[in-house]
Formats: sequence, C-alpha cells, structure tokens
Amino acid sequence: MSLIAGNLGIMQRLLSGASMAYGVYGGAAAHFYGDRRPINNIDMLVSPGTLRTVFEEMKQAKRVGQFDGRRIMWSGINIYDDLSVRNGLTTCSFKLDQSMMDHLRDVALLGSRVKMLAPEDVVAQKLISAQEPGRGDQAHNDIAAILKRQTLDLDYLQERLRMSNAVVVTKPILEALGIAL
Repeated sequence: MSLIAGNLGIMQRLLSGASMAYGVYGGAAAHFYGDRRPINNIDMLVSPGTLRTVFEEMKQAKRVGQFDGRRIMWSGINIYDDLSVRNGLTTCSFKLDQSMMDHLRDVALLGSRVKMLAPEDVVAQKLISAQEPGRGDQAHNDIAAILKRQTLDLDYLQERLRMSNAVVVTKPILEALGIAL
C-alpha cells in the first residue's frame, strides 16, 4: 500500500471518528470518475470554518501537518474549507454546503471507504479552479474525462454553478466541451 493510501485511511478514520463532514475532490476524484492519471495527492474539502478543528483533531491523534490558516498539508493529504476563486470582480464560491453533502458518494478509494464529491461537484470545482492562472489545461482534461465516463445530472450541475456564482465565467468552457446549460 502506498504512503498516500495509508494516510488517506488514517484521515478518513480521523474525520469520521470526529463526525466531521468531508468530501474528496480534485485529481483523486477525477481519477475515480474517469481520468486515469496517477493520484499524486488527496484533496479533501471540509465544512467552512472547521480547518482549525481538523488541525486540533490531527494534533490529538499525533498527526501534525502544516497549517497556514487556509489549508492543512499532511503527508500527501491537502485539506481545505474554502476553494473560492476570484476572477476579476466575480468571486466563484466553492464550499462544502448541505447540497454537496446530500450528494456525497461513499466509495472505495485506495483501499479506504471515503466520502467523494459527486461528479457534478467535481466538474464544478474543476471549472472554477480553471479560472486560476496555470490551472486550465489539467482542469479541462479532467472534465473531459469525467464527461466521457459519467452521466451527469445537468440540472444539479447548473444549480451548483449558480450557487457558486460561476455560471457566466464557466459557460464558455462548458460550451467548448459540448455542454449547454
């Protein structure tokens, strides 16, 4: 078992044991839903305002990582509570909310049972992250691979983009991928 796989299991048990909501997203989720690029790390999204609590839980479990107030990094695991992106005057919000939690999937990943963001939420997050300089190409590849292998609930995707204030900025990318919302 790889180091990342073992650490994912540790983090899953820690978060579940503390009854903390979380969802795996990013490259690992893109891999799970269709893009077969290697998993280099695990990105997790926790409820807004809970990063300090997660860090304290980790310290109690003797799993001390780096915490800069915006994210926790620990042995191939990155934990965030806010993935919002500012694009000019627009802020595209992306935080674990009730709707995302209602759509979480319980899946097997690297030998652990984890909560994974729904493919629609992963696509929305990738669309939003593509607004950041240097992130577009990989995000587009991940989205295209997910679209090829998953049947998305386009109504939910549109709702997620609306709730994230991202409909206008992501529309050209979606249209280039053949999706009209």
